Amino acid sequence: MIEPEGGKNQDDQFVELYRDGDYRQRFYELSCHKDIKNKPCRFMDKKIHEHSRCVQKYSYTYALVKDTGRSHHQQKISNKNFPTFPSKGPEGVTWTLDYIRVRSGCSCVVTPNPKQKRKLKHKRIRHEDET
Repeated sequence: MIEPEGGKNQDDQFVELYRDGDYRQRFYELSCHKDIKNKPCRFMDKKIHEHSRCVQKYSYTYALVKDTGRSHHQQKISNKNFPTFPSKGPEGVTWTLDYIRVRSGCSCVVTPNPKQKRKLKHKRIRHEDET
């Protein structure tokens, strides 16, 4: 569980999260372990082991964020029809819902071997020429 002060929204902009004294937003995150992240994946066939790596994956979740002047413009562009909520303080701050990016797990990504691709392409062309 994390209690961040801010986060990145879907437009890759930093947004300030709502906090009031002891009231803070909490999010559940799943992170790649530092010893695994960007390393070859385990339990892979030895032929593709070196072409694999563990990467951090992300998802977006709702959060109550500070409503700035630019967010109204962005909401119209991205068709987000989130309501705004006035603050009870003298600051006159309003808050709105938005999405923020959170870590959602570790995943194995396998990239194709360029040499293998060329061999297969040449085999296919040679095979077509023979027929």
